[in-house]
Amino acid sequence: MRVDIETSNGKVLVVNDHGSDFSYGRWGHHGFACLVAAQGKYFTSLGKVSNELNAAAFIAMRDMKWSKYLHGPDHEAIMAAYNKEWDSLTSSVLRELSEDDHEYEDAVRYATKGRIILEFKRVGIWKARVVVRGDLEDRERLDGPDFNYAANVCEFAAVRNLLFQPRENPAKSGRNGDPTVIASADIAVAYTQADRFQPHEPKRYLMVLDPVTGKWRYFRQLGNLYGSAGAGVRWEKTLVKFMTDKDSGFVQGKNEPCAFYNAERDIAVLSYCDDLLVRGKRSQVQWFFNKLGRRFNIKPPAYLSSSDMLDHLGMVIFESDEGLYLSMQSYIE
Repeated sequence: MRVDIETSNGKVLVVNDHGSDFSYGRWGHHGFACLVAAQGKYFTSLGKVSNELNAAAFIAMRDMKWSKYLHGPDHEAIMAAYNKEWDSLTSSVLRELSEDDHEYEDAVRYATKGRIILEFKRVGIWKARVVVRGDLEDRERLDGPDFNYAANVCEFAAVRNLLFQPRENPAKSGRNGDPTVIASADIAVAYTQADRFQPHEPKRYLMVLDPVTGKWRYFRQLGNLYGSAGAGVRWEKTLVKFMTDKDSGFVQGKNEPCAFYNAERDIAVLSYCDDLLVRGKRSQVQWFFNKLGRRFNIKPPAYLSSSDMLDHLGMVIFESDEGLYLSMQSYIE
């Protein structure tokens, strides 16, 4: 199936050869309205199209069957994703155990089952991700009976408050000025960048049935993995520690624990798992991103401007000379 999307910024081609009604597409920065024809359905709303695309394709293209696609036309791309995931994890949070390793017998006895999930992302690439079966973890043995698994994310009210505090139009501050800006950043595979397990903590082991070799593989787990019951809160504690240390200088909110403020530099940061929204003078925001990037692997930050929107938590944020706008159309529909 082929879907042509006409926007005010030109044409975006969406191609789907994986059997679902819709596939993912990447929207241009200026596509506020469009007309799409897809299998007899016509939409005049970008939010409606986005919802249809995301809902149908997300279901069809996540957790795909390895046996169906591994030996198909995308074999090389899938193997590249498979090798990238294993290389990343075994160079950081996993140590593979051979049968003659002194920990192998303990791994066979205590390992939690995991899976390697195959996905086709909406940006048109294959991705593999190793996850722990958190529902099978021996939580009392690994974490203790009093471990609190609840993790916080910022409330949408905090996002609106950060966005709509009065500020000078950045376009009128002058080329050499230091305007107040709004920016966002995504911390790559954040959970695996959480602080490593300590020597005094119970040893963790992972077992995964490899979809390529068909054999069980055993690992000593040195750090956080997606799927683990405590993965979210362990990442939150890592980020909070970074934000509130003396060098960073942020104070954590009391009624909003995912809000951080540095009074000296006048920077506000909101966290939602691995997504950060930042407001402050451009020079100070750049300082923050530089510091963040020295501690974590982050994707390139995005800055809000009249020519560049922000897509944050499914909300579209854009601005013009008249003001700043927030669209939650996808939530409403």
